[in-house]
Amino acid sequence: MTTNDPGPLVPSEVEVSGVPGGDVSGDPVDSPVIQGESPSSAAPAAPAVAVPGRAAEILEMAREFRAALDEVPGALYQLGEEGLSDLMTQLMGVHVRAAQVATVVVAEAHIRGEVNTSMSASGVQWITAHAVEAGTMVEPRDAKTMAVVAQACGDRRNAVVAGAVREGSCTVAVARAAVSNADKVAPGVTDGVAG
Repeated sequence: MTTNDPGPLVPSEVEVSGVPGGDVSGDPVDSPVIQGESPSSAAPAAPAVAVPGRAAEILEMAREFRAALDEVPGALYQLGEEGLSDLMTQLMGVHVRAAQVATVVVAEAHIRGEVNTSMSASGVQWITAHAVEAGTMVEPRDAKTMAVVAQACGDRRNAVVAGAVREGSCTVAVARAAVSNADKVAPGVTDGVAG
């Protein structure tokens, strides 16, 4: 299978706004989004270079899927017990995977400098502003978790965690616990390898 995946996200190798890695600090969970503010209201940044691939098609499918979700409640009566069970299975998979993919998108936005050049003061606010633009909301705890993991994905020391989130093999909450406790467990892991 061919992939366009450039590998682990490494902001320190990218220069954003004249600063290697860009400034991705300051993600206070309580930072409010100003009423009427949206990510698209930011000063226009240089457009990202689009490369050939399926991204535009995938984006359109995501839009269509989101619209289809709004039809589900009105169609539930049409499903039998097996269909209802299968739908719930699919929705739970989408729920978890959407959080993982959203985290990867935030990490990419950090690398490209989109968070820094937006009206948002932090990754948390950038996530929240996009939720507002979508006409929905995100729990502050969930936005903070995605922002922390996205920022950590840029550090080579977290390549395993970044890969797990990208591939969908761990939840965003597990990834946050892993990066938050890496300094605590690293000495034990190193001792175990040496000993």
